[in-house]
Amino acid sequence: MVLLVLATSCKKDRIKEVRPKTAADFEKIMAVDKDFSSFISSSIELENLTLEKYKPSILVQNNFGTNKKVLTPAQNEEFKKIKSFVEMRNFLNNHQIEEANIIVDILEKQSLSFYNFVKKYPEYSKLGQEEKEILIGNSLKANDKLTISTQFSNSRINGKVMLANGDPMQAYGLAIEGCQNSYRTAFRAIWAATDLTMLATSFETAGIGSAVAFAAACVATYYADQERGNCMTLAANLLYNEIF
Repeated sequence: MVLLVLATSCKKDRIKEVRPKTAADFEKIMAVDKDFSSFISSSIELENLTLEKYKPSILVQNNFGTNKKVLTPAQNEEFKKIKSFVEMRNFLNNHQIEEANIIVDILEKQSLSFYNFVKKYPEYSKLGQEEKEILIGNSLKANDKLTISTQFSNSRINGKVMLANGDPMQAYGLAIEGCQNSYRTAFRAIWAATDLTMLATSFETAGIGSAVAFAAACVATYYADQERGNCMTLAANLLYNEIF
């Protein structure tokens, strides 16, 4: 009799399980879910690979990043057609892109974490595009701990005194912030639109090396990151011309 009561009780508990429905429900879940946290931390890790290169001190030492190997417009168009992580890794390495393996490792981790999250919570796909973008954007802001200094501390560079609170550093900081904001707008849109496609396939059946749905989102993310790099390089060029 006791076992029967316990079994009945457990069954009732399962029936009463409350599933998330609203954006507010998912906001609470995203704050603690390990898979979503891994998705966000991987996303920020990818951002930091670019952002670290645009610290003013690094720019001056390395001639404002002009030695950085980037894909040509034609290569970018070719890259956007890639359908797997294996192709992506080979393509970037063949074109001698710096930190290619690190980039692909991060993208693989990012997409697998996001897939695990949407598989666990299929209700997420019922949210609107705007709701998803807001949730992803807020999560990035909440977990972003990187601060890029856009000021020299009264430093003398090439005979010119750069004041801590003066131009052109403030202009450079605003330009970098604009590049970063544009990138995150694109990033939010990419990943808010990819969950339905992800649920239609799986890493288990496709394998991470050939998971087309995931690779497509990651290719779009990489391309957006390239655009961010181009934007920041332009800002760096303007800064370099001001101080040298």
